[in-house]
Amino acid sequence: MLASGPSGLIFPSSVPFYFDIPVSTRFHIFGINFSDKSFVYLAGLQFLFSLRKRSILPDICGVFASLLYRSNIFGICHIKFPEFVSSFFSRLCWPTLGGSSPSASDRNVIGNIPSYTGREVEASSISK
Repeated sequence: MLASGPSGLIFPSSVPFYFDIPVSTRFHIFGINFSDKSFVYLAGLQFLFSLRKRSILPDICGVFASLLYRSNIFGICHIKFPEFVSSFFSRLCWPTLGGSSPSASDRNVIGNIPSYTGREVEASSISK
């Protein structure tokens, strides 16, 4: 039995995290060098070993697939879906916009979500 769950997303995302996110803080504990990224790696190891043998194969396959994508073997980064597939999912994912795909100006707008400044949030949390 293979483990189900988010490991198929967590471990492949560790590859770009390792290569693309810079270390911002370094520190020493008992003479061992650590960085702020170390805690993320330790959480990943805990998740890996929590399901034991059931999760190791999917996790390794996910990391391997992410490394293949990053190395761009066979030009895999430039492969696109056919137009009819992308238009179908565009219509499926944007039903609130009347079935049309979002325009360039709509992509930068969050929608009708009210924005709060720090003072309004502080005032509401103090009044509770």
